[in-house]
Amino acid sequence: MLELTPRNGFSPSWRFWLDEETGLRLAYEQRDAAGRLLAAGRYLGVERLELLDEPRDLSLAELPERALERLERLTGPEAGLAGFIPVRLERTGLGAENGRLALRLTLWDGLNSAVLLVYSAAEGQAEGSYLQSRRTGRVVLSALGPLPNDVLDAWLARLAQGPLRRLGARQLRSWLEGLKDGP
Repeated sequence: MLELTPRNGFSPSWRFWLDEETGLRLAYEQRDAAGRLLAAGRYLGVERLELLDEPRDLSLAELPERALERLERLTGPEAGLAGFIPVRLERTGLGAENGRLALRLTLWDGLNSAVLLVYSAAEGQAEGSYLQSRRTGRVVLSALGPLPNDVLDAWLARLAQGPLRRLGARQLRSWLEGLKDGP
């Protein structure tokens, strides 16, 4: 068994059961910081698809310096989420029809990801599990990820005090036009 515990104290922890002979993952559990089960599963079969000559680096690279500087101008210097690094900044569609656009920032702590969406208040406010939203000026900030609601809400509160509170629909459109669409 392999246990992975986040350093920040609020991200979910993971437990994996591995096959002794192959090291392949057989089952998993994800638990929140209070120890409550968030997800669990087991694999019914394993099929090897290809043999690799050398190990692959599956980590996500941090955003380039230029993108980090641009992000800091948008969110302010204190807008990070403890223990997470920004790994992707892009525009994305909201909802099933994807006609409504949003700015999406993806952060990663090496195990879990968190997402910040910034979109026009005219689009309404997103709701759902592991999701917190806050209106600031003419935009809505939504944070989602497998984190406690109070952590997500505190993150949004910090963001709402920074440059995002002055962001209007025109500036948001400009940001979105400067970014490529997500996958």
